[in-house]
Order: sequence, then structure tokens, then C-alpha cells
Amino acid sequence: MSTLDTPQMNNVSPRPTGIRYGFIAALISIALGLVASTAGLIDYTQQNSAGNWIISLLNYAIIIGALVMGMKKHREDLGGYMTFGQGFMVGLWATLIMAVITLVWTYINFSFIEPDAISTMMEASRDQMIDRGMNDEQIDQAMQFTGWMMNPTMLSVFGAVGSLIGGLIISLIVAAIMQRKPPVDAAV
Repeated sequence: MSTLDTPQMNNVSPRPTGIRYGFIAALISIALGLVASTAGLIDYTQQNSAGNWIISLLNYAIIIGALVMGMKKHREDLGGYMTFGQGFMVGLWATLIMAVITLVWTYINFSFIEPDAISTMMEASRDQMIDRGMNDEQIDQAMQFTGWMMNPTMLSVFGAVGSLIGGLIISLIVAAIMQRKPPVDAAV
């Protein structure tokens, strides 16, 4: 067969597509977070509140949607076929971009936009410990450890690592679903 009959599967880099869709997903997630915070849907005192769950589910939908659209675009760029590895590479690039933007945004948010949120979370943690019947010494020890984690830098790192791990797991699943192997030529 001629080379015109077989799609050129290796000549299109997944990086630009992954970066583009990762950037779009991160911006949409930031906008969602700003709207939710302004509307009072995010509750820093109760981690499992309905508003927090809704925002989390919407963020996962944004990530899944961006990865599906990015891999679909990359598959089209490859002539309608895409291996699992090629799809995963789109997801990897998108996830890396989302994690970096999450890191920067979380730091900016908790340092400048909502600096009181950290003290609100600390007070909620203290109240939960009191409700559990912990004594003052236990509470002070736990608050010292919690205080180490509850600052803009650490929250940013935890957010980025969470985005990276979650995004990679979702990328694996989406790449497995979106792959479309080229037909094997029986005459070869």
C-alpha cells in the first residue's frame, strides 16, 4: 500500500493540544471557584458541605470534559486514530498545566483574595477537636501540626499534587476510552 493510505500517527505532537486544553480547563475551574466563592457556595468550616461537593463534582466534570475534547482533537489531528499512549500524553500535558496553574492560583487566592479563609479553617478544626472531646494539650499539639499545613504555600502544593494525581488517573481512563487503533493491513 502507499503511504497515503496509512495515517501518519507520529508526526503530531500531543503537547500543544494538551497545553491548550489544560489551560482552558484551569481557567474555567478558576472562574467557577470565584463565582462559587462570591455566591457563598464554598464553606470553609464544613469540608463535606453540599456546596463543596457540588463544586468538586463540577471541577471533575471540567477536567473530564477538557481531556475528552483534547484527546478527540488530537485523534482528529492524527487522521482519526490514536493509540492509548498518544492519548495519555495529551492528558499528561493537560494535567501538568492544570497542576501548575492550580499551584499558582491557590497561592494567590489564599494569600491575597481570601486570606481569612485559612484562619476560618483553623477555627473550624479547633471546634471539631473540642466536639470530639480532646483535651487542651491534644488540641494544641494537633493545631501546631495543622498550622504547619494550613498556609498558602502548603495548600498550594497539596492542591497541585492533588490535581496532578487526579488528572493522571482520569487521563488513563479517558485515554483508554478514546483510543482508536488504526486498522491492521492484512496484506502486509
